[in-house]
Amino acid sequence: MILTHPEQYMSTREAAFLWGYPQNTVSRWCQTGKIPGAEQVAPYSPWLIPRNAPCPSPKKANKNAPTRDLHPFVGTFFL
Repeated sequence: MILTHPEQYMSTREAAFLWGYPQNTVSRWCQTGKIPGAEQVAPYSPWLIPRNAPCPSPKKANKNAPTRDLHPFVGTFFL
């Protein structure tokens, strides 16, 4: 698999922060297919989770996570 748009993916660490779950829980969801579109480039490599993937269990949404809005002038994330 070749990543043509890596900015469209997030790591298990990012997903864990945004969704409010431990990183190992997010990894387990990837392994069991609970996160649609989650892929690995090779066995034992990091998981690539689509940024638009829904949380499989949204009960604990992280209220402290930054917004996903981009600053219109700078093109970077702002809080």
